Parts: sequence; structure tokens; C-alpha cells
Amino acid sequence: AGSPTQVHLPTDGYYVLAAYLLTGEHVERRFFVEPLHPFDLRKGKRGLGAIELVSRYSAFSVGDEVFTGGLADPNLWANRVYAIDTGANWYLNKFTRIYLGWQHAAFNKPVTFRPGGWQTTSDLFWLRFQIYF
Repeated sequence: AGSPTQVHLPTDGYYVLAAYLLTGEHVERRFFVEPLHPFDLRKGKRGLGAIELVSRYSAFSVGDEVFTGGLADPNLWANRVYAIDTGANWYLNKFTRIYLGWQHAAFNKPVTFRPGGWQTTSDLFWLRFQIYF
């Protein structure tokens, strides 16, 4: 207390991602996905859009110095986590996307989840609508 101290805090993280467009689109760079047949319900112009399956594995760790340096309480927090994400992107057209996904995360020690509740894993289901402009 009263004087600042420095703590060297090593961190490490990475991820591996795989994605596959089921509807035949070719993507050179991850900027826009332009469906070969944009979503359209009008007769003669019907299109489904583009559908992409996505999966990712990621890991992140913080050195034990986060605890020994007094930055976090080892009784309440974890310093390593990995996560698996899987889901699908539905590109209605070049500018809109709907994403449905599931994420499973696991911590190296139990963390507080709610008052009186501890857990070592977390599951998240999510739906996102995105507009590019």
C-alpha cells in the first residue's frame, strides 16, 4: 500500500479455427462472404444464401504471478482456460449474417459463478445477427 510495485505477468494463448462453406462459395480473404445465390423468396429469384460451418479451439493462460503478485485471489479465480466453439454462419447476402453457436469453456480450478456457486466449466449458446455497413 502506498507505493506501486511491478509484477511481471507472463501470458500465453492461441487458437485454431476451421471453417467450411457448404454452399460452394470461395473466400480468398476473411472480409465479406458473398453468397452465390443471395437469400430471396421471390419466384424466379429464390436463393438460400451461404451456409458455413465453423469450429474453433482456443486456450489462454496467465502465470501464477497473478496470484503471488497479489493481483487476484487464487481461491476465487483460475489462471488457465480452454474453449471449444462450434456453430454455423448463415450469410443472407453480402452484408448480413446470422450466427448460431455453442461454446464450452473449462477452467483449471473452480471459479465463482453465482453467489454460493462454483464451477469448472461453462456452456454458452448464442444467436447473433450482424449487419456490415
